[in-house]
Amino acid sequence: TSIPVEIFRSSVAKGITNVNGNGNKCIHHVRKIYELYVKFHPSNINAWLDYVRFELEFGNVQTVTKINWRAKKALGNSMLDLWECEFTKCKLESN
Repeated sequence: TSIPVEIFRSSVAKGITNVNGNGNKCIHHVRKIYELYVKFHPSNINAWLDYVRFELEFGNVQTVTKINWRAKKALGNSMLDLWECEFTKCKLESN
């Protein structure tokens, strides 16, 4: 059974609200939600991009690099060009 994308997005939004007040504990919680999000929706490019945006804002470069590699593998060759373009935009927008 697939969990609807909206459930993940809602859970992440609540978690991010708490990140601003509670720091690392909430970052780890939100990261776990994103891990489930990409596990249940591995071919959804927006799931991966949402995860990257979160890590660019609250996480670290090493995690972003790992997500990039995992996303490429999960999305496959047919979406590689689109992924590279969108991933690059995310990184540029975060600077």
